[in-house]
Amino acid sequence: MPQLGKTRFMAGDAFSYGDIPVGVMIRRYMELVPERPALPNLERWFGEISARAPFKEHSGGIPLT
Repeated sequence: MPQLGKTRFMAGDAFSYGDIPVGVMIRRYMELVPERPALPNLERWFGEISARAPFKEHSGGIPLT
């Protein structure tokens, strides 16, 4: 079972430093690969971290092009 099927965040049930670099990479994936398979646990996790104000300020607002 993939990690996000067992825990809320990458390294457990609390947000940690492990979520930050993965969040940056997954943001690229979500925005640059529009036709991707359904990944409900990843989408849930990304929805949660991308709603955080620091993520929006430091990653979400930076254009990828």
